[in-house]
Amino acid sequence: MTNPARARTLPAVAALPALALLILAGFALGAPAIAQESLASPLPGPLTDPALWPVPLPLLMQGLLVMGLLAGLTLFQSGLVRPGASGAQAIKGICGSALAVLAFFFIGSNVLMVGVDGGFHGTFAFFPLAVEGAGPGAMAEWFLRAPFAALPVLIVAGALAERLRLVPFMIFAVVLAAVLVPIAGSWSWGGGWLDRLGFVDIGGATVLHSAAGWAALVGAVLLGARKGKFTSNGAIHALPTNSLALATFGTFAGWIGWFGLTGGAVLLAVPEAGPAILVPTYVNTLLAGAAGLTVALILSLIVGRSGVMTRGLQGALAGLVSISAAPHLPMPLVALAIGAIGGLLVVIAVPLIERLRIDDATGAISVHLICGLWATLVVPVIDPTVSLTTQALGAGAVAGAVFLASFVVWLAIKLTLGLRIAFEDESGAQEHRDLGLDV
Repeated sequence: MTNPARARTLPAVAALPALALLILAGFALGAPAIAQESLASPLPGPLTDPALWPVPLPLLMQGLLVMGLLAGLTLFQSGLVRPGASGAQAIKGICGSALAVLAFFFIGSNVLMVGVDGGFHGTFAFFPLAVEGAGPGAMAEWFLRAPFAALPVLIVAGALAERLRLVPFMIFAVVLAAVLVPIAGSWSWGGGWLDRLGFVDIGGATVLHSAAGWAALVGAVLLGARKGKFTSNGAIHALPTNSLALATFGTFAGWIGWFGLTGGAVLLAVPEAGPAILVPTYVNTLLAGAAGLTVALILSLIVGRSGVMTRGLQGALAGLVSISAAPHLPMPLVALAIGAIGGLLVVIAVPLIERLRIDDATGAISVHLICGLWATLVVPVIDPTVSLTTQALGAGAVAGAVFLASFVVWLAIKLTLGLRIAFEDESGAQEHRDLGLDV
């Protein structure tokens, strides 16, 4: 008998070669004139000057750390899902990261960085305008921004774990990294309209974390809960996890990688300060993560809920998100307090979202959406020159745009390809049926 999940997947996979040819044709026909100039010279002038190579080295190092953050987040998610879905979640993590990098290379970096000029988006072109023919400084900035663009994809993957089929996930990953996140990022990081108003979001609390949280929230509602999570009488069941050790190691790795996220963002935002700006940034990042974990762990022990250690790990990530909007600005004690409140928020938000019968497999919506909002709105407290009204406007604008766009994309995929794997695959055969793995 033909498996229904595989029957739904094969037509989409069979269409991929045709899509690849279509993309190549578009590239051949639509590449702008600048492509011909840049491709004619294999080594642009600035790359031949060795004196320029040390200049972007700090950005490259921060970019490598952010790649480690992606790996850590993948391990964290693989540890928190049920055993049968662990391998599938890991594959979604690396596939989503690769697709996001490619989508950002060809399209997203143009939308984020090229020709924004105070507007609502950059340049829509299927060619790496921000990279081809660029000097080492611009290349290093792209290298740092690319894993930034992959981070929201992994956040969405974690929230929708155990239910979302691979092909629909890949499609949404490309749209998210090529269009949705770059447009939101261009408003602030690309010199767009929010930047002109004085909006501050250096480390992506809104344009990365909250944006991904809104996309995940819409996806979770349209996708539905995992089998056995909620019952008809209103009960909420705590589903088993694959490995707390794996999730803990992933949290550690992600925490180390977070120094690249906050450090790299600050280097881009305050280039005149030089590498010295990394010192307060790193100190605040370390303290915020530690405070978030400690508060979440202690409060969970006091309340006596199940999943105490899981909540502690989520608290660490919540603290890190909470400091991301302006990681270099607060004094260390203030950074500690900001991270601690993030830990408190995640302890409150996770069960609240479950009571709304929204199934978030890894707590990603609570960690990234809720704490991303908190990080954005607390900036005026640590920098009185920043307007609370502007911060709220920026957070609301990104929320509305991403929520609406995500709803359209998720719904279109649901009505055409479908979103869910077969119910029977959730019990341990997801890798077998949806991905064709030998397990």
